[in-house]
Amino acid sequence: MQHLYQIYIQIGGYPEVVKRYRDTENTEACYGVIGRLLDTFKEESRNYFTSPRETELFEIVYREAFKEMCREKKGTGKNIVERVTTLVKANTDAIVKKSEISNAVVWLKYTGILGTCSLANEGNIKNIIPDRRIYYMDCGIASYIGNKYTMEPSAVTGLLEETFVYNELHRLFSVPFDKRRVKEDEVCFSVFHSYEMDFMMTDRENTVYGIEVKAKDGEPQSLKVFVDKKFVGRGIVLKQTRGGRSPLFDTIPIYTAGCRFPYLSE
Repeated sequence: MQHLYQIYIQIGGYPEVVKRYRDTENTEACYGVIGRLLDTFKEESRNYFTSPRETELFEIVYREAFKEMCREKKGTGKNIVERVTTLVKANTDAIVKKSEISNAVVWLKYTGILGTCSLANEGNIKNIIPDRRIYYMDCGIASYIGNKYTMEPSAVTGLLEETFVYNELHRLFSVPFDKRRVKEDEVCFSVFHSYEMDFMMTDRENTVYGIEVKAKDGEPQSLKVFVDKKFVGRGIVLKQTRGGRSPLFDTIPIYTAGCRFPYLSE
């Protein structure tokens, strides 16, 4: 499973991309397919905009959205659509309106290229502020963008792992109500002083989970604080490991982030 997980966070799940990998076992060949898929999406999207510049902005939106995901993310910040719009306008020489950029960003969210994550304000799962982070809805696209531009490799690796977890948790909210194992409308993150919880969510029994993604070894300091403050009722560490248990949290393999929720004890 670990081997398949490593492949997946590089190529994602689009059927055409998966088929190319099965035929070639070559990640670069998969990136070629992803690039063509994004070009096709851009061409087809022209039919929905009054200004052709809005579709031409997709490329820089992809880039700046990824850079925003890689940046230090402490604090609440602005609405993520507003934030990416500001970044795109600041990093292009073209004369474009903020409304044109915003339309492109919103369209990418509407069509499922980008997804958003809400904020549980100050550790309070009952105080939700929507649209405070952004993620790609496919690991392959995130990996393609991360490899296309010059970015810190360790930041890209960590972001791909977090993107995988976001998508796995996001799917838990996209099932019929009678089959849902979660409450609310969307997975969220939280910030309390200098401590950041990667993801928070509530199961149908009202247990609040704090989920920390660990790309490197080290103690989950933020998770310990959130457990101690009783912001969360159960702490989960996701990493590339076979798992383990401690008095404050359980550690499980990262590739089981979605399928094992609500993380029943074995």
